[in-house]
Amino acid sequence: MIVTKVKLTPESTYIATINGIEYGVPDDMNNRHRRKIQEWIDEGNTPEPASDPPLPLTASEEIARQNRVIRALIKVIATLEGVPTSTIVNMVKNEMELL
Repeated sequence: MIVTKVKLTPESTYIATINGIEYGVPDDMNNRHRRKIQEWIDEGNTPEPASDPPLPLTASEEIARQNRVIRALIKVIATLEGVPTSTIVNMVKNEMELL
């Protein structure tokens, strides 16, 4: 396993790029990826510091976000009739990206 990038998270876990794949890694030395990160650190590498967590939304911002979600879901549901669940999920994701 080749570790190329490690970043701490505000939750004290790691986001690590190992063999070109990004993993979320718990701070648990029983985890093989966590042990590999420790080897990488012991070799003199330093993980990127955690970013500050995002500020919580105000009540009005949260209501506006929920309204956007509801509108997106209604828009998707209104177009459905016998559509496979996987297609519905993709449609909702696409609509959410437009918000």
